[in-house]
Amino acid sequence: MAKTAAERQRFASSSIHNADPPSCFVVAARQIAYRDVSCMCTVHNKKLECQCFNTQHFTFTPKVTSVVSQREVDWANPDICGKWCVAKYDDDFYPRIILATDESHVQVKCMYCAGPNRYFWPLLDDILWYPFEDILEHIDPPKPVTSRHMEIQKEVWARLSQ
Repeated sequence: MAKTAAERQRFASSSIHNADPPSCFVVAARQIAYRDVSCMCTVHNKKLECQCFNTQHFTFTPKVTSVVSQREVDWANPDICGKWCVAKYDDDFYPRIILATDESHVQVKCMYCAGPNRYFWPLLDDILWYPFEDILEHIDPPKPVTSRHMEIQKEVWARLSQ
């Protein structure tokens, strides 16, 4: 059934004014309010006045990360390839071997974690690109602790895990 232009305009303008309020909305910078189920309650002055469902508030707090040893590194220097470094991944620290660099990233060969300060090589090479800011510092090669596992130097590990 085809609608006339006037009917389409009337439908569009009525649906804008009668639309359900969002289930999640911004209250302030880094702060949202949300509810699990949509309802017909309204938002006034960035405050949800909902008596139907339990409205929750959440504030995003910026994570402050301390860089352990971010000295100036000449990433364009070809001698950096083959050196060991510690990279941050998911808020943990992993030893890596630098393979290549470009303008903003470094390509590394990754070890996997087997426990606190215990790392091993995966069966297949895991080669990834990291931004320079995720490379925390250059280290000596990890030392073997078993036939399969290696560890970062204890003093470096202690400093990183503080």
